[in-house]
Amino acid sequence: MFTIKNPSNSYPQGGYPTPTMLTSIPVNCILPNPYQPRKVFPDESLQDLCESIRQVGLIQPISVRKLGGPYYELIAGERRLRACRMAGIRRIDAIVLPANDQDSAMVALVENLQRENLSFFEEAEGYYNLINEHGFTQEELARRMGKTQSAVANKLRLLKLSPAIRRRLAESTLSERHARALLRIHDEKVQEKLLEQFISRDMTVRAAEELVEMTLQKLYADRSQRGEDLGNVKPRVKRAMRDSRLLLNTFRRVAKDMRVVGANIQYEESASEEFWEVHIRIPKNRGEKGAQQLATGAGNKIMAIGGHNG
Repeated sequence: MFTIKNPSNSYPQGGYPTPTMLTSIPVNCILPNPYQPRKVFPDESLQDLCESIRQVGLIQPISVRKLGGPYYELIAGERRLRACRMAGIRRIDAIVLPANDQDSAMVALVENLQRENLSFFEEAEGYYNLINEHGFTQEELARRMGKTQSAVANKLRLLKLSPAIRRRLAESTLSERHARALLRIHDEKVQEKLLEQFISRDMTVRAAEELVEMTLQKLYADRSQRGEDLGNVKPRVKRAMRDSRLLLNTFRRVAKDMRVVGANIQYEESASEEFWEVHIRIPKNRGEKGAQQLATGAGNKIMAIGGHNG
């Protein structure tokens, strides 16, 4: 048994538990991590890992925390542990961490994200768990994960889709942006119909967004024609919503054009129920003439929207 000294037994500020021990543990003494964000473990990839472990052994130890008696709880390394069990291995190398529940949940999520093993829904559920069961704020979670707060908020919004819709999306090859498009529809039955069209017609994100937009306009027109109560939704508001989408698309095109001519531009957008938020960061070191041309082109495009809608 090899011990890594940690005299202070404290964590780095804003960091994660410091390893204290590397040891060999019987696999039947390791209990699953209740905070494991990953839900799907494909048999084929597990079998490949199992064969690799049989041939060359386990290269990277798993991470665990000590429980009572001979038992440990897994923190990170679920695939490695499962593959070792498949290979008939009775003992496994493990790093023992002085982790509490919050640390265990955080490390499990970070490890999976770094390995790109999580689907966007699994990532969202991991964030939800850390916020609702372990007291993280969105701001603190974003800082610990190295993400923007808007990125965390956008992931959490995906959980507004019903479990059935999320499951169907997870089974398909559709992207997170397809899922975001469905969030604009608040009727689950309509969402289901649109989703099936996304899948059967192998729709791109742009085509899916356009279908959602047309569906929204039709739903509004049908409700208006039937004389149903539209609440606070007025035609003028609907036009403003369409205008905002047009403006957003213009921002996207401007950012793309600026990249084409060599500008190292950073573009990020997020959405909530009430508004769109766009962040554009442009370095100051570009030549004055080139920057002026880009700004003029961007201004002309944006002003054109006002001319069409005025």
